[in-house]
Amino acid sequence: MLKDKKEIGELIKKYRTTKSMTQNELAKLLHVSNSAISNWENGETSIEIDLLDKLADLMGITLDELIRKQDFKNKYMIYEHIQLNGLNIEFSKIFFGSATTVELLFKNTTNNPIDLTGLKYNLVDGISNVLREKTKLFTDYDEEIDDMYEIKTTEKLSNIPSFIEPKGQVKISLIFENVLNFALNYKLSIYFNQQSRTFLLPSFLLRVLYENNSMIEIIKKNNYTDEEINQLIQYFRFIKNEEQVVNIIKAQYEILPIDILKRYEYYPITEEVFDLFRTNIDQISLLKSMDESFEIGLITFINDEYKLNELIIKNKDKIEEIDAANSSKLFSLYKRKFWVLNKENQEFLFSLFAKINHNDTNTTIFDYNLNHFIRQGNITNLYQSIDKYSSDINYKLIVQLLNDKVLKDDVLKLLDNKNVLLSNKEIIALINNFCLKSEEPFYSKLLNLLQIHTKEDFYEIKGIIKREDILKNMIDKDIINYSYLV
Repeated sequence: MLKDKKEIGELIKKYRTTKSMTQNELAKLLHVSNSAISNWENGETSIEIDLLDKLADLMGITLDELIRKQDFKNKYMIYEHIQLNGLNIEFSKIFFGSATTVELLFKNTTNNPIDLTGLKYNLVDGISNVLREKTKLFTDYDEEIDDMYEIKTTEKLSNIPSFIEPKGQVKISLIFENVLNFALNYKLSIYFNQQSRTFLLPSFLLRVLYENNSMIEIIKKNNYTDEEINQLIQYFRFIKNEEQVVNIIKAQYEILPIDILKRYEYYPITEEVFDLFRTNIDQISLLKSMDESFEIGLITFINDEYKLNELIIKNKDKIEEIDAANSSKLFSLYKRKFWVLNKENQEFLFSLFAKINHNDTNTTIFDYNLNHFIRQGNITNLYQSIDKYSSDINYKLIVQLLNDKVLKDDVLKLLDNKNVLLSNKEIIALINNFCLKSEEPFYSKLLNLLQIHTKEDFYEIKGIIKREDILKNMIDKDIINYSYLV
């Protein structure tokens, strides 16, 4: 099947840019106009038949490779596995230098030994030159005799072992004298037991493997097609180098559309994905992903206030499932977005803080950060906030409430319903400063909170008791023994 004008045009453009050649320079070699080259590369016009042979020669490929679609029957990219008569063959590595070394991994998938003495192979470039082999080497292999299968040691043929043991594997390094031409594609064909399979080594991938520059520089320097980018990604995924996959995608796409995220399995957008591609993910993609698969750690990156509030309301049940281990994500939402949350979501956030403990403490996030909320002005009615969200009540809060003219009866309700965190000294200080009448319930409640079990406990507070009525009431309520005063 013949290629269409666009496919041929892409191939011409790729050849020209790889050679750092301008359209004008190529036009002069072919004795045509600049516009002719431009029209070919854009797929707007077809190439004259009498120019095809010359163009193929310039590009270092055959006429068939220029105008015909490749037959991929029994042909595999180097990131694919080949199955051949019980062998699973994987491309492992390629080394460049004064010679070229291709390393393959052969795995025996059967329960019987496989004799390799009939194995043959060749490496052919895009203009049908067979590369001359320098030597054959086996690594990581020791030939053995297995009585169970009656295998005997036989003389190796060209350093190929006589067998691969059942379920065993061996690496083969094929060394060729030639230095590769990165303008050409290569085919590594393997023949075994009257069957053959071929690894395709495209020039663009060989060039990437050869260059020492960063992947981002390589991608930006070369004009790769979408299909070539896809093959590069599949190769680096095959060798488990996800860092290079990320670099390729970043270099190719300034902004990542959802179809690309899906194609390369980075969708829906998780916190890990966002960390990898933060500057490449736009708000549209992030919002769509969050709408489909909510991630609390990403909500702080939503810029649209309306959408942010809408997402929180829609996903309240998921947010409520957050435990203490992930509470930092909730607090991050508070710190970054509190002032753009509507009243409903602000209260929802505080209600969660009141349920989850801060780190490994027994104090809730709300109580632990209450002073911070007050300083920031996030709490406008202290009494209502403590009553609604707080588990604890302490000296500083009580003093602030009383200074804010909150009724003692209301503070008394908090003392009855909250976990009271007051020392004996703090209780006496409250009575000294805020309780003038001994008969009032607030005074009585504070006295009952005193924890005095020994004379030493009493001596700790004796010096700060400013009024006799306090001592009298402590004796009357049996909080202290009269003998403590003698």
